[in-house]
Amino acid sequence: RNSSATQAQLKRNSSATQAQLKRNSSATWRKLALLIAFLFLQQPIFAQTDSVRLALNHIFQHIDKSQIPSQYLYEYGYGFVPEGVLDGIRRDSNAVEMSSWKMAYYSVLSSHVLQNPTLPYLPQVIAQWQNHIRESEPIALPVAHLSYDMLNPESLNLGLFTLQNQQIYDVSNRTQSPYIAKSMTAIAPTRATIEEGEAEFVYRSDFYYTNTGLSITTFEADFQDGAGWQTLVANTPKRIAYTTAGTKRISYRLTFSNGTQKEGHSPLYVKNPVRIDKSYQITAANSEVILIPANPALSIAGGRATVFYSSINRAARRISKPLIIVEGYDLNARAPMIQKEN
Repeated sequence: RNSSATQAQLKRNSSATQAQLKRNSSATWRKLALLIAFLFLQQPIFAQTDSVRLALNHIFQHIDKSQIPSQYLYEYGYGFVPEGVLDGIRRDSNAVEMSSWKMAYYSVLSSHVLQNPTLPYLPQVIAQWQNHIRESEPIALPVAHLSYDMLNPESLNLGLFTLQNQQIYDVSNRTQSPYIAKSMTAIAPTRATIEEGEAEFVYRSDFYYTNTGLSITTFEADFQDGAGWQTLVANTPKRIAYTTAGTKRISYRLTFSNGTQKEGHSPLYVKNPVRIDKSYQITAANSEVILIPANPALSIAGGRATVFYSSINRAARRISKPLIIVEGYDLNARAPMIQKEN
């Protein structure tokens, strides 16, 4: 009986010791996370100094960085945008403007663990946009679809890392990766305000920044102009008109070459609604004359058509849902009824 009781007590003590080790390990891991956060709080958010990078280099000095699949480790970067905020799911709280787009991009870029990042540096990206932020240019919609990795919060408990003197060490022959794959998607217009109620938007293929190896197969957007979801063709501007002023929300839906979809949204301020002309004078600027040649062999008498364009359609010379009136042709005998009503 004494032997059985002793064995039972040893098992209980062993279990308690293991549980305490796990609690201590988790607490140590949390302390390390707090240390990393503290380093950032000591520096201005846009002016990270060498001391922060040196401290991060010290923490991650001994890990084999070639084992990080994406070569970007969230905890090694500056983390201006919290992890998971831009996960490709639209929420009221994760609208993206140009400033937050840049912060999100740099959060991933700064987490690169090897010498030469596979993504262009942020100043290069901004310089690329300079010719496309003028009023005379279509509003571009840059896309950042980036993959990165995070430390598994249970990696110490699972025996995938060890922690000594605030430094992380790899464990040899570990049975699984200590990293969790993540991705971030950010889209925003290069101009957040339009003076008049109409503007052109364009998705440019050279404004797509990614380290995923995926291409965009479909780019859809709802500009909150009443037209619903519309498909954007790469490098082809789409003219959008707003009949009311105020803040609009542009929603995005991207489909990638592996079939996955990501969504996002951005605010857009419309200062003045579009002015729709209600009466016209026939001028070369707002009208077009089309001559239809006669062809007796096909019983075509020929004719002359005049097309009038509103201010929305004048530049593109294209009308959506046109009202076509052919004089003397009234298939459903509507003309007499309209005459009585008017």
